[in-house]
Amino acid sequence: MVDLGCGSGILPIVMKENGGFTGHITCLDEIDNALECAKMNAQLYGIIGENELNTQNVDIVDLWFPVSGAPDNIKRQK
Repeated sequence: MVDLGCGSGILPIVMKENGGFTGHITCLDEIDNALECAKMNAQLYGIIGENELNTQNVDIVDLWFPVSGAPDNIKRQK
């Protein structure tokens, strides 16, 4: 499962607890603090071990427009 824009990481926790999901989970977010929060919450709830949760810093816009880049009207200023 891939959680795009994972934030606090609630989706993997809910999927493990209520959905019975048993596969590997990857959390993607562009904010490092959000990724750390997702890891901490997963460990706090005892749902996901440290080695079972993959996190990666990714700008979601880059996923939607990987080749040509985002159109000018939706490019964000950094």
